[in-house]
Amino acid sequence: MSRFHYWQYLLNTEGQPIPDANISLYLAGTDTPATVYFDEYASNNSDETPQLITNNLGYFEFWVGDEDEEKGYNRGQKFKLEWEKSGVAVGSIDWIDIYPYIIEVDETDSFSDSKNKVISNKMAFRWEEHRNHSLIENGFPIHGIEPINELSTDNYSNKTLSNKLAKRWNDHATYSFSSVPSSASPHGLESVNIDDIDETFNKLVSNKVINTLDQDIVTIQEDITTIYEKIVEMGNAGNIFLNHALDTEWILDHNFGVKYVSVTAYGPDDKEVRPSDIELIDINTVKLFFDEPVEGYAVITGNVIENTPNNPFEMTGDHGSLTGLDSDDHSIYALINGDRGFTEPIDGQYPIQSDNLTTKEYVDYEIDNIVLKHSRISESSYGDDHNQYIHIDGRRGFTNPIKGIAPEEDLDLATKFYVDYNIETIQLYHHHLLIDPTYDDHTQYIHIVYQVYILLKTNI
Repeated sequence: MSRFHYWQYLLNTEGQPIPDANISLYLAGTDTPATVYFDEYASNNSDETPQLITNNLGYFEFWVGDEDEEKGYNRGQKFKLEWEKSGVAVGSIDWIDIYPYIIEVDETDSFSDSKNKVISNKMAFRWEEHRNHSLIENGFPIHGIEPINELSTDNYSNKTLSNKLAKRWNDHATYSFSSVPSSASPHGLESVNIDDIDETFNKLVSNKVINTLDQDIVTIQEDITTIYEKIVEMGNAGNIFLNHALDTEWILDHNFGVKYVSVTAYGPDDKEVRPSDIELIDINTVKLFFDEPVEGYAVITGNVIENTPNNPFEMTGDHGSLTGLDSDDHSIYALINGDRGFTEPIDGQYPIQSDNLTTKEYVDYEIDNIVLKHSRISESSYGDDHNQYIHIDGRRGFTNPIKGIAPEEDLDLATKFYVDYNIETIQLYHHHLLIDPTYDDHTQYIHIVYQVYILLKTNI
C-alpha cells in the first residue's frame, strides 16, 4: 500500500497567498472527481469536489493512492487540478504527473526485461538469487571460486587464496614457544629470557630490555613501600564544626597543625554564607570577613602532616562522600525544580521523542507549516468569516432561488409549487362552501328583499 504526497501554495500574480480557495482534483482530461486522502496513513478520503480549501497561507496538500490502495489508481494515471475563489481567481492545470516515473522492481520475476525501472526484474532476480548462493548447498562454484581445503598444498588460483597458503596460515596459528624448538620458531622469533642480558634482536624485545624493566620494577616496588609507610604516619583528614555569634569577623581556631585548610561558613538555616575575604593566620587559626554581621557555624576540613606545617592541604576523595550535598551551594547551575532558570538562551538538539525539549528552529518550522482543523481556529463559532453562507438569524439571505421539497410540518419552508397549487385550489372552491355566505361582501348587487318591495309596490 503506497500513497504519494502532493502539495502547493496558491498565489496571485503578485505572489500573495490566496486563502479559502476551493481545490478540486479530477482524472486527467475528464470531469470525473478523483479520490484524495487527507494524510499519509489514515483512511480519511473524499471524491467530492472541491476536496480541499487553501489555508491562510494559500497552502493545500493531499495524498493519492496507487493500485495497492483501496481507492487508488494505476501508476500511469494523470490528473487535472482546478482552483476557484469567487471574484478572485480561477484556473486549472491538466495532465499532472503525481506518481513517480520509476516503477518498483519485482525481484521474484525472472523473465521481464522491461526497462521501466532502475534495473529490470530479471537482473534484480539474478542479484537476489546470487546473494543466497552457497558453495555447499548449490554444489557449484560462484564465479569459478571454489572453497578452501586447508589440508591441501595445491597452488591453483581458483579460490580467494590457495590451499597451500591457507594451510601455512593454519599451521602458523598453532605455533608456540613452549612446544616448537628454537630452530623452528615462527619467523625466527624466540621466547624472552628474563635472566639474560643478550641484546640479539630475535625476540619481540631483547633479553636486556626485559632485564632492565625487571630491575626497575623491583626499585619501584621499594619506593612504593617507602611512600606507603610515610602515608601511614600522616594524620587523617577530618571536619571540625565551630559555632560563631553574630559578627562581621569570625576568628576560628582548629588543631590540624597546618596553615592551609578548607573552610565553609553556614547560617542558622544551613545555607552557605560566603565571606568577602579569608585570612590564614597560622597553622591553627583562620579568619573570615563578612560585609554584614553573620551568625552561624563553620566547617573546617584539614589534614595533619607532621613537620610540614606550610604545605598546602590537598583534598582527595569521592565527591559523593561529602556532607551537605543537598544544599544549594552552586548558584551558577539551574535547579531541576525550575526555581532558578536559565539567564541566557540555551542551545539544544532537534527533538525526536514527544517529551524532548524543543528548539526555536523546530517551533518556527511547525508554525510556518501548520494546517489547523476548522474546529480549532479561534472565534470559529461566531466570527462572520464565511460570506458564502446565510445566517440562521436572517441577517443575510439567499442571493438565488433555493430548491426544496413539499413541506410536511407547520414550520417547514414551503416550495413555490406548494403555494401555487393551494392558491389554485382555493380559486376553484365552490362559492356555497365558503364560510359566512350571508355576509354582505358584494355591493354591486341589489338585495332580494328590496326587489320584493318593488314588486309589491308595482302591483298596488
